[in-house]
Amino acid sequence: MAVVDEYLATCADALPEEHRAIVESWKRKISRRFIMERYLKRSFIFISVHNRTVYLVSGITSSWEQMLWYRRKR
Repeated sequence: MAVVDEYLATCADALPEEHRAIVESWKRKISRRFIMERYLKRSFIFISVHNRTVYLVSGITSSWEQMLWYRRKR
């Protein structure tokens, strides 16, 4: 992901190592279909439709509506 590499090249000195590692991890994103199996106190359990791999995901800040493309009936 060129934008991540560009950002790190520009701001690397200003970022603590922990934050730099978080930004680096964005290059390993997974774009597939998932089943949201359950919500825990601070994380979600997702299961990949593609290969049934289970992921524990934390740090989601989007609303349910944003994640599920919810459209309210008018």
